[in-house]
Amino acid sequence: MVHYLFVVRSATQAQRIARMLSSSGIRSIVQRVPVEFARQGCTYAVRVEAADNEAAQQRLQQAHLMPERILRHDNIGYSEVAP
Repeated sequence: MVHYLFVVRSATQAQRIARMLSSSGIRSIVQRVPVEFARQGCTYAVRVEAADNEAAQQRLQQAHLMPERILRHDNIGYSEVAP
């Protein structure tokens, strides 16, 4: 199943984004970033399903809450995509 991770600097920021997305009707989950993609200070992410990715990114831009990076997961694994 394809999903996206919006990588952020802190658990607090991830929770803020998840609440905002939820209030917009977009289901999301706060989780840790896979170890191979964790950078200093960027260990939390907000996961959204592929079907909600575009709407979630638009909502984040409107709220000025853009993530540090965006990772895409498919049957091959994770890859970084441009925000």
